[in-house]
This record gives sequence, structure tokens and C-alpha cells, in this order.
Amino acid sequence: MTSRVLVVDDDDVGRATMADLLRLEGYRVDDAAGGRQALDRLAGEPYDVVLLDLKMPGVDGVAVLQGAAEVAPETQIVVFTAHGSMETAIQAIRHGAYDYLLKPASTAEVVACIARAAAHHEERARERRLLESSAAALADVRAAGDGGDRVQWAGMALEPATRRLSGPQGEAELTPAELRLLLALLRRRGHVAEYVALVDQVQGYTVDAWEAPGMLRPVVSRLRHKVRLVGGQAGRIATVRGSGYVLEDADR
Repeated sequence: MTSRVLVVDDDDVGRATMADLLRLEGYRVDDAAGGRQALDRLAGEPYDVVLLDLKMPGVDGVAVLQGAAEVAPETQIVVFTAHGSMETAIQAIRHGAYDYLLKPASTAEVVACIARAAAHHEERARERRLLESSAAALADVRAAGDGGDRVQWAGMALEPATRRLSGPQGEAELTPAELRLLLALLRRRGHVAEYVALVDQVQGYTVDAWEAPGMLRPVVSRLRHKVRLVGGQAGRIATVRGSGYVLEDADR
């Protein structure tokens, strides 16, 4: 997905130059000539990164930082100003700026900073999707069971809050990815959980069908080992070739 960038500067020439530069780098770019226009854009459109001048008439950059925290808290803001000092840098960071650049900065420096900010935005969005997906999976799994804090499967008990899986042969601590995988499989108990859907739920990425099995293989292998360690042969994660994985109980 192409990242969206908003360039905010009251200098018409500088703003147009920077917007054109970032478009050449492949970004989708909009611009705003002042703080009020920037806040209006942020309230109406989702942006990954804002390149923001601090010193502007009327609504200045600090006010934009404060307003963005309310209307676009996930957007990463890079302050880009000719009026820099240690005090203004600290002020910008305290108000939530991702980074701080002084004009004039080299093209390479600006492009690299925007790329880092965009990557940080995507990583935070991925983490948020994983949290939401895990919470939904856990709610569904609990609703299908007794509603308690522990989830039962094949003689084993999963405690999601501590990521502990216990059974007749001992217990093991799951990694966050292993927990997400087991919850996703438990949510689809009795049905095949498809590769592509599992990558999205376990790792937070949208991938093509041919990529998904390879991305899942390491975490599936680790979880299988822990399931055997804890539950013996009571339950297993079976591969449905060409489709995905399914949980199986020994007594079924």
C-alpha cells in the first residue's frame, strides 16, 4: 500500500518542491498552506505521515501537533523547520512528533526520514490489527466454551492472559505469535483455518496465497512442539494441504 503524506508549509515554493519530491518517491501527497487547513485535512482524510513546518502564521506547527493528537493520533509527524533550537526540538517531541529535521536538509535525509516514519506508522497499524484480531478471536472462543478465563481443548487448558498452555504432561509458555495462532485455530475448531487468513490474524500481513504457507511454517512448527510437550497425543495441528490447518482431538 502506498503511504499518504501531507506536506504543511506556508512557503508556497518550498511546499510545492517537497510535495513533488515525495511524489517522485512514490508517495501519495497532499499539501496544506497553513495549520488550519492541515487540521481540516487530518480530520477528513487518513494520512500516514505529515511533514510539518513549525513557524506559520495563525495556527502554527505546535498547534497542529496538539490538534493531530486528537483527530489523527496514529499519524506520524515529522517536523521540518528553519527556526530550530534544542528547545523547539524538545517541545515538538513532547507534543508527539516522530522526528525533527532542520532546513535545509538534504533530499536523501528527508526521504529517509519520511520512509522511517511511514514504516513506523505501518508497524503500529499492524500491531493494532493484531490486538483487535486476538481480542475478537478470544471473545469468540470463550463464547463457544464456558465463558471462563481458561480455554479448554483436548485435555489442555490455555490461559490467554499469561500465555500458559498446561496439560497432563506439563505446561509451556507460548509466544505472542503462538498464542494468536492457537486462538485463531480454536476459533475455527472443527473447520479449516486457511493460510492467508491465518497470516493476517497471526502476523498482521496481507499476503498472496503462495506466500502464506511459508510464512506460517515456523510458528506452526513451534506451536506443534509445545502442544506435544504439554498434551502428548491428545490433540494436534493437522495440515490440510493446499488449504490451511485444523485442530484435531485424539478422541474425535
